Amino acid sequence: EIRDRKGKFFDKIPISPEDPDDNEDDPLVVEIVTFFEENKELLGLDKGPEGEIGDFGEKGEPSDEPGEDGLHGFDGQDGIDGVPGFPGSAGLKGATGPKGQAGDLGVPGDTGPAGKDGGQGDQGTKGVNGIHGDQGPKGGTGKEGKEGDDGESGKCGCTTEDPKKCNCDTHVFVVHSQTDEIPKCPDNHKTVWTGYSLLSLTAGFVVTEQDLGNVGSCVESFDIMAMMACQGDQTCRHAVRTERSYWLVNEELEDPPLKPMTDIDEITPYISRCAACMGTQAPIVKHSTAEDPPTCDPGFTKLWTGYSYLMGKSGKMGMGQQLNSVARATKP
Repeated sequence: EIRDRKGKFFDKIPISPEDPDDNEDDPLVVEIVTFFEENKELLGLDKGPEGEIGDFGEKGEPSDEPGEDGLHGFDGQDGIDGVPGFPGSAGLKGATGPKGQAGDLGVPGDTGPAGKDGGQGDQGTKGVNGIHGDQGPKGGTGKEGKEGDDGESGKCGCTTEDPKKCNCDTHVFVVHSQTDEIPKCPDNHKTVWTGYSLLSLTAGFVVTEQDLGNVGSCVESFDIMAMMACQGDQTCRHAVRTERSYWLVNEELEDPPLKPMTDIDEITPYISRCAACMGTQAPIVKHSTAEDPPTCDPGFTKLWTGYSYLMGKSGKMGMGQQLNSVARATKP
């Protein structure tokens, strides 16, 4: 209920100027609205300023009906950790899993201890005959012979002349160029043949070295394996796996390629050339063991100068040279 200042009661506001109930065109409504608009202060329809909040009322009586839900409270703090529980009992044994894949290859193991010495092997076959030895030194003067018989009587009035001396000795040696050019023999010497410089032949652990001053070191034709291996059962084999040949090289070419060469025409340019020389004087060799070449003894003529070659080595096999050999080397 609404009571005005003069004590008149209204069950409700007769008509709200803001809500004329969609009867704006009704004259009566327009008149009533205009009246209330002009006398709203008098009728107490104006709202005054908002008053202050009043005091709390007295506590009401308990009710059997539940109240409305309150606002959602704040989240509580985390509780403290609980005490550890007792260990659980052992689980049942699981089923056997599938077979795993093969693992990677392991690293090589350490070298095992040396084995025991093997038993004595079978007796080997008889070796081939050795090469012909060098010509021995000239023998000494023999004993004086017996006096000869008297000669026939000469003819009177003839003039005799002493016969000219003739040196009929023959000496052959080899010179090596260490290039692809055939070397020239020294003065007053004749070239007997030319070829390729062979150093040694090997079969297994047997080495047959060639003295570079002898004619065996100058082979007329180059062959990768210039030998046959024959056994007592009348069988021969050529160029088996354990047999090798060693040759002097052509120093003027670059180092041969690392890839093995199998074409003999490709290998030949890398082999040194040689010549067998023949003369009537026996040559000798001197070594200075110094940087300067040695000088010849009185009565001797210098043929050439070179470098002192003593020996070579391949794996566990060595190949030596006699220091009195006249092997000629024009390059170090």
